[in-house]
Amino acid sequence: MKDCDLAYGYKTVVTGLNGSVEAGEALALIGPNGSGKTTFLQAIIGIVRVSHGSLTMPKTVSIGYVPQQVDLDLTFPITARQVVAMGLSRQTGFLGLLKKSQKKSVEDALNHVGLLNRA
Repeated sequence: MKDCDLAYGYKTVVTGLNGSVEAGEALALIGPNGSGKTTFLQAIIGIVRVSHGSLTMPKTVSIGYVPQQVDLDLTFPITARQVVAMGLSRQTGFLGLLKKSQKKSVEDALNHVGLLNRA
């Protein structure tokens, strides 16, 4: 990233970010509440807009993000089995049709964490 400013809509909330992380390196974000840690992470995954400067990521990088707070719809019709199977979406394609071996992998994962009987 170079001279990055981050914005929510038209309001700039973080300014002057510079730095890089090379393959194999780790990065720790520390700071007080409201200092921009979450905003920075959201910019990396594209939720927050870079209003100035540049932030680049290799196309081969995959990032998972779990927000601190979510609106949970308890009526959302999805099972634990379907959630685990989503982890295979790169291999199953758009329709998500699982092969026998992939179904076994999903069951093994659910069994490993003690959720097979609840899936």
